[in-house]
Amino acid sequence: MAIVLVYGFDIIQEQVIRQTAAKLGMNVRRVLPEEANETVLRLLSTPESGKPFPASGNASEHFLLAAPDSQEQMFDLFRRISEIGLKVPCKAMVTPTNLSWPFGELVRHVSEEERETRERIERQKNAKQS
Repeated sequence: MAIVLVYGFDIIQEQVIRQTAAKLGMNVRRVLPEEANETVLRLLSTPESGKPFPASGNASEHFLLAAPDSQEQMFDLFRRISEIGLKVPCKAMVTPTNLSWPFGELVRHVSEEERETRERIERQKNAKQS
């Protein structure tokens, strides 16, 4: 069964993701800040606690990690979420390499890559305007 790990979303945003994923046959598991040191593999293989993401400790990044049955399923999920208007700049797919990573480290890594990409695009855009 395909699983999507979500981190940092409020209840309404998470519900949108859950409904969208369910239409594609995917389960969703919320990751809490106190689980950041758990490996991706462990999070994928254990049920969520049922506790909501803490409102007082909202994540600086929203992060979505897909463990899909196929790449097509993942891209369909990302497309549908985007069409709904939910912005999720930091998203990734589970790989054999990142299964052993602590979740928080993966969030930081993907966030940094996304920030660097935005900055590079901005520099290129500014260079064309000059």
